[in-house]
Amino acid sequence: MEMRHLRYFVTLAEEKNFRRAAERLDMAQPPLSRQIRALETEVGCRLVARTSRGVHLTPAGGAFLEQARVVLASAQRAVDRARGEATEGGERLAIGFEPIAGMAIVQRALTRFAHHHPSTVVELHEQPAAQACRAVRDGLTEAAIVAIPAGALADGLTVETIATVPLCLAVATGHPLAGPRPVSWRRLANVPFVSFAREAAPVLYDATAATFLAEGVELAPRHRATDVSSALMLVAAGFGVTVMPAGWQPPHFFGVACRPLRSPVASIGFAVVHRDGGPGPAVARLLVAARAASAPDAVANRARPRRAAS
Repeated sequence: MEMRHLRYFVTLAEEKNFRRAAERLDMAQPPLSRQIRALETEVGCRLVARTSRGVHLTPAGGAFLEQARVVLASAQRAVDRARGEATEGGERLAIGFEPIAGMAIVQRALTRFAHHHPSTVVELHEQPAAQACRAVRDGLTEAAIVAIPAGALADGLTVETIATVPLCLAVATGHPLAGPRPVSWRRLANVPFVSFAREAAPVLYDATAATFLAEGVELAPRHRATDVSSALMLVAAGFGVTVMPAGWQPPHFFGVACRPLRSPVASIGFAVVHRDGGPGPAVARLLVAARAASAPDAVANRARPRRAAS
């Protein structure tokens, strides 16, 4: 079985149309049809069903597609690593991460990782949590950094906790609540609240809603956004406040500050997801860096204000 046959099949499965698949592969349609038939003959069963509306996979084709993607991804990783060794003498590490993890932990983890392993070539992929985990399962990335619980995970994945991050209040820098004192959750009942779609950050959304409920405060957002970044835009513009992981430190020019929240302390966890069988050397080093960057003393030193130069 040739790699090109797998590539043809995966492209056809994605396009669901022979003409579009052939165009994407820069080949004519008849040769593509012949190659797919040859692949079915080699596998020993029908993989695709042709209808007047296009092409759909048979049950056998669906199962074959999943493994074909893994084989192609593994082959590409092998090529990338060989090229990396030949040209740079270093390893590669592809990491997926969901946006909320990027705000809370990823930058700190990568800062420490880069300090200790500067020769590693890192690829970053910002993805929804479910997609980031699928990419690990399919061999497209080596690891994913996501908030936990990460929902239903596919077989073959291991979840390793790296940090527990408390939540903070995100406010515009000129807002009355932007002072140094911690803010109570009940105080937020009288402040316009900015929410975001749950699917954008389900763990953060659920932790926020649960804490409001425990404090007897109705979560009734006045403004809504599709994702976390858009919610922060509304906060910066002065429309209201929202809740974010405390590890996030927005740039000064962004116009948003993170203020501490009073007890009860609400937190969310973050983890590195990798394939079963133990992390590879690069992922193991990422785990060490992420945990070290999240240690209480490291976070405290980062949060401590710097003295002005004399």
